[in-house]
Amino acid sequence: MSLSRRCRPDEPCCRLAHSPYFLTVVGPPQLAVYTQDDSGNLTTASTSANMPKTQVTAVTDIWMSPSGKLLAVAGTTGLQVSHFNGSNPIKSYTGLLTKNEIDQAFWEQCQSSLRD
Repeated sequence: MSLSRRCRPDEPCCRLAHSPYFLTVVGPPQLAVYTQDDSGNLTTASTSANMPKTQVTAVTDIWMSPSGKLLAVAGTTGLQVSHFNGSNPIKSYTGLLTKNEIDQAFWEQCQSSLRD
């Protein structure tokens, strides 16, 4: 699963969050960060050692907060939020906020109780 769109280089959405759900997964999903340069080349500082493991076992959606600082990870076992800091490795921010299945996640800027 990935999150990316065309935007200005100074905007946080120019970073790419990726969960390799299409591969054979051993253990919980991990979140990696890639940065795209002007030519479309990707670079990363993510390694299996510094990528956070999610408590969401089967990821169904990933959604960036409007500020680009928080990343909601939804899945069959709940919802978890991670701190997204540009091209630096993602950091865990919360544990599971619910244990109910969450298929989609969206941010509502004016009503979010999580401040980033």
